[in-house]
Amino acid sequence: RSRRERNAARREVRADVDSGAPPPPTAGERRNLRDDRRDVRDEAASRARARDVAVELRALDGKLDDASLDRKRTLLDELAGLARAEAGADARETRKDLRESREDVREP
Repeated sequence: RSRRERNAARREVRADVDSGAPPPPTAGERRNLRDDRRDVRDEAASRARARDVAVELRALDGKLDDASLDRKRTLLDELAGLARAEAGADARETRKDLRESREDVREP
């Protein structure tokens, strides 16, 4: 690099430090933020579906005809599937958090 480029880079860094601006996020930080946003979106969708299932189950409460009982079974199976998916997501998130904490310890 030329002396002019090097001096310009130093001035830019000095101006950033003087202004108190945080450094731009690293690729890993951007990826973590993107993952966190996706997790929030997925959890909201899952909660909304669970609410919808609960509303439909309440509407079927007390109905004992074959069609209603079949629908109740289907809804309960779906609710159990949502619970299994949530438990799996929690385990994956815990592993990811542990891995990230180990990476943070390694960084200077």
